Amino acid sequence: MFYDASNESVFRVMRGKDGRWEVTQQTAKRPLARFDRVDDAMQYARDVVAENRRYAWITSRN
Repeated sequence: MFYDASNESVFRVMRGKDGRWEVTQQTAKRPLARFDRVDDAMQYARDVVAENRRYAWITSRN
């Protein structure tokens, strides 16, 4: 588990129950997006961080 004591956004890329890659945010109840390829999910998370122009952690779990 990852503990974030600051006000930074944490995005996680992990496999969902259906086997697809999900991009989730700690405060969201549902995934932000689902992808067939992990590379696409990671790029989406990077794009969200860049769009918001905030510092964020991006974690991945296989």
